[in-house]
Amino acid sequence: MSTNMVDTTVNVYLRQSDQQLAAQAAEGNRDAFAALYKRYFQDIYDHAARVSRDQDVAADVVQSTFVKAWRQLEERKTPDNIKAWLFTVAHNAAIDELRYANRLVSPAEDTGEPDQSYNFTLVDSSKLSNPQAVLEDQELVDLVWQSATALPPKDYSLLDLHVRQGFSPGELAENLGASKGAIYTKLSRLREALGEAVVSSLLMRRGRKDCPDLNALLTELQATELTRKVRWTIQHHLQECRRCQESKRRYASPAAILASLAPVPVGPGLRDLLWLQVADQLHREKAVDATPASAEPKPKFAPPYLLLIPALTLAFLVLGAAGVMAWWSSSPQVEDPDDVHSTSHLIGQTSNDKTIDIAWSPQEDVKAYSVLWSQGDRDLPDDVPDLSGVATGTTSAELADGIWYFHMRTQGTNGEWTSTVHLGPFTLLSLPQTITATVTTIPITVTVELGETPTPTATPITPTPTPTETSLPTSTPVTPSPTATGTNTPTPTNTPTATLTPSSTPTFTPSPTATNTPVPDVHFVFDQTFNPPSPTDLISGQDVINVNFNYIATTVGGVRFVALPITGGAPSPNHSAPASPIYPTTGLTEGTAGFANSTFSISAGDIVVDQFKIQMWTADQSQLLYELPVGVNYHFTEPVEETHLVTITGLNPTSPAVLNFNDQVTINFDYETTEADGVRIFIRPFAGGSLAANYGASGSQVYAVGDGSGSGNFTIVSGAVTVDQLRIQMFNADQTELLFEDFVPVSYQFKNPIVLPPVIKVPLNGIGG
Repeated sequence: MSTNMVDTTVNVYLRQSDQQLAAQAAEGNRDAFAALYKRYFQDIYDHAARVSRDQDVAADVVQSTFVKAWRQLEERKTPDNIKAWLFTVAHNAAIDELRYANRLVSPAEDTGEPDQSYNFTLVDSSKLSNPQAVLEDQELVDLVWQSATALPPKDYSLLDLHVRQGFSPGELAENLGASKGAIYTKLSRLREALGEAVVSSLLMRRGRKDCPDLNALLTELQATELTRKVRWTIQHHLQECRRCQESKRRYASPAAILASLAPVPVGPGLRDLLWLQVADQLHREKAVDATPASAEPKPKFAPPYLLLIPALTLAFLVLGAAGVMAWWSSSPQVEDPDDVHSTSHLIGQTSNDKTIDIAWSPQEDVKAYSVLWSQGDRDLPDDVPDLSGVATGTTSAELADGIWYFHMRTQGTNGEWTSTVHLGPFTLLSLPQTITATVTTIPITVTVELGETPTPTATPITPTPTPTETSLPTSTPVTPSPTATGTNTPTPTNTPTATLTPSSTPTFTPSPTATNTPVPDVHFVFDQTFNPPSPTDLISGQDVINVNFNYIATTVGGVRFVALPITGGAPSPNHSAPASPIYPTTGLTEGTAGFANSTFSISAGDIVVDQFKIQMWTADQSQLLYELPVGVNYHFTEPVEETHLVTITGLNPTSPAVLNFNDQVTINFDYETTEADGVRIFIRPFAGGSLAANYGASGSQVYAVGDGSGSGNFTIVSGAVTVDQLRIQMFNADQTELLFEDFVPVSYQFKNPIVLPPVIKVPLNGIGG
């Protein structure tokens, strides 16, 4: 089969919009979803590879992105902007992958080196207005990439989405859940930070040759690398130096160079192998959840012919020549069993059997299995074997009431472990004990008046549990049993009326050993969601976590819930949560579960919440009924206290002073700021409560975060003006926000210079000579 046949299956989808493909995928159309995958695979892979600088992580991000996308489309949640939505999912997945990797790798193991298998600085010249200048200046391209990767991954990802992927601030704001203004400001600062870093590096390396003043400054600093102080010095000098400003104009735009970087190339067959993993994971979720114990599993999400079979065939044909895919080793590739199912329970149906039997078919090339029972639907077993490779089933220990999931990993003979099979949910619920009782036989005495006939004792009868006293019907004469004395049987003279006379009121008496056992109360919590989702960085004393969940509680009188954050196994310091209302008792049948929500926050401190416990209490909070632990990762940090201050340290000339027009007053100052992207400081002359007429003043460079010093100047060019105040203002770097303002009293009187007439010398004797 030729590779050209791969794409013929989806020709019908090529002209369809993203929205059309997503709508069809939401209806279960696998080929439409595969067309979306093919359309955006390269760009998402490129974005993830550049954010992580690791192509293995990029592959994981692609897989995670499209698995999450399919799940959301399955739930009929179709966003308006499919492309922006997919990249937002990828953005979040990449950050999550990096956070997870940072938690797993110890400092000793982390070399901090990016993936060296690909040159990230290759340029696509078609994206440049002056490609020749850039292609001939690889050092400039390298500086742009180095400066971009110096940004935190979250910041670089945002900048990449805007500059390289072309998303507007509005699109990013809508999908990231932020305001358009906040995203616009953030992008402006990131572009400016990138530009300053690149230009400062270029001026340090090249510009000092053309500018003796800059060279003297850098020589004095013994600058060999771009430290914060060196960068600050260069930027300060750049504000005043026309020669360096001209050099800056000759450099290509750093943002334009970043936008021109070519996509990270994809290895042969990688797209199709990643699709195989996406399709396989979704197939497992569908098939395992729907397979009863006695049924053959039927794939619910088979890989589409669009990508899989021809590409894999081709990959194996060229494996030796091209070295396709490092993970296709010479050892047998182990896979999880595809027919894992329960032989004792039905998924989603309540059972009072507390042990669950699991079975699967024998597998080849399997060394061992690791299994786990938990109440989380995506938990991961460890890599310690629990069962041998010949095992075909397992039985749980006795499990408590609640919702449970079975998880299993498979180890191949090559020692590698698979991803995880997840099976469930299994709902376990104790039922009341059967109530048994015995009925005591009550003797009933019947008296028949027959003259001298002795009163016979009737045969005891067994009454019904709730007997009622009724009259016997009129009877014909009866012959008494021969227990009376005499030789003749007396003849009755009348028709007797028999009556039922209970010796006592019949009662329903349970056996002394039987007890009427009350139905046990049932409590559990499920389908919990968190907002914002974990992991997230938050501000202590400001941000609040909301948790929503469903619950079952049969306790009479209702229940209360407590949201309890945990740090290192103990309740998190400085946590707080509002009092819970009383939530009503629920039933046990489908559709009767209750919905509840709770919140918690951290009031102060740098605290990581690594677990969250949802606790169910009695209404009077005297007894803990149920507790559900959930692993999370919320990092609360103290808000940075903003500090912005400017203090004048010197005036030249000192005040008061009388000056001529165009004489300059120089103001030296110290500053302090916590503004991460730096500030600009402006000093202006005031006269009589408003800006002085006919003034001229210096502009401002960007002063770096922290503390430092600077200077400015002003003059009056015409008109009699007395400057009585100096206004000092500190703005953020893009001058959209005033951070500090102060007025300092001074006295500078500007006027025309006094021109004296020339001095004529006259001889004393009036005679010249």
